[in-house]
Amino acid sequence: MARSPAIRNLLALALLLASAAAANAQGWPNKPIRYIVPYPAGGNTDITGRLIGQKLSEALGQPVVIDNLPGGGANIGAAAAARAAPDGNTLFQGTGSTHGINSSLFPKLPFDPIKDFTPIALLVESPLFLVVTPDLPVKTVPELVAYAKAHPGKLSFGSVGIGSAHHLASELLKQRAGLDMVHVPYRGSAPVLQDLMGGQIQLAFDATALQLVQEGRLRALAVASTKRWPTAPDIPAMSEVGFPDFEVGGWFGLFGPAGTPRPIVDRVNAEVNRILAMPPIKQRLAEIGLEPLGGTPEELAKHVEAELAKWPAIVKAAGARLEH
Repeated sequence: MARSPAIRNLLALALLLASAAAANAQGWPNKPIRYIVPYPAGGNTDITGRLIGQKLSEALGQPVVIDNLPGGGANIGAAAAARAAPDGNTLFQGTGSTHGINSSLFPKLPFDPIKDFTPIALLVESPLFLVVTPDLPVKTVPELVAYAKAHPGKLSFGSVGIGSAHHLASELLKQRAGLDMVHVPYRGSAPVLQDLMGGQIQLAFDATALQLVQEGRLRALAVASTKRWPTAPDIPAMSEVGFPDFEVGGWFGLFGPAGTPRPIVDRVNAEVNRILAMPPIKQRLAEIGLEPLGGTPEELAKHVEAELAKWPAIVKAAGARLEH
């Protein structure tokens, strides 16, 4: 059956656009690549971005410039990435906040975590360790629960901002154990741990505390997971200490703006998987408590879908929704 002129025109346009995208991809990269990290310099998100960015620069022959755009619960950086041209010259290091928690936490986002991004590859995952100041007379989670119940309103817990995984893990513990504790939000992990060691707060869920635990400056009671973490096998999982299905952690993934050409996505994906398998990279990530992941763009897309489905119930239980 003969096609109508309108259909032929649409097909011709589609072929033209596909050819243009392929041509652009063949010449890519021909200028520095912007790598947006939606958090300040110095934290695990930033360190991961700089490790990946440096190796990507070496592989692609163009500078990969880290652009730290913190604020708004990571929404500022995500929105900037979503608005960028889909030409492969902007990459975005999304997190469990930008592509998971925030959709349940904020009534309205300046981006759509699925429609506005092209998945490229999972990067790393990080556990959250429940840590306490050594001065607190508890060595297990049951002892912490008992102590908190005996001293209602006397314990303070820190977190990175309001609505972060760190915050929600603590609120989930409060909710499930029926505890009365005071929340103290901070701008980053470093001040949380500093005040924890100084005794200004007594506990926190944190992804960067493992080295301080190993040095004896903090005490780890559990990891917020259903299984023990490979780099800390002596620390029990929350599921082992009376909290089944207690799994709150962090992860980072690499995205492009929606419409990023598939040849570019495949090239970056292949390089990222190669980088994550490098022994020096794996060692450095392990030092800061991160486990390399990698995988296909499709696996990242499925991971995002699962994260978006996971968080509404947790946010509701924590009562942490932000009304602005």
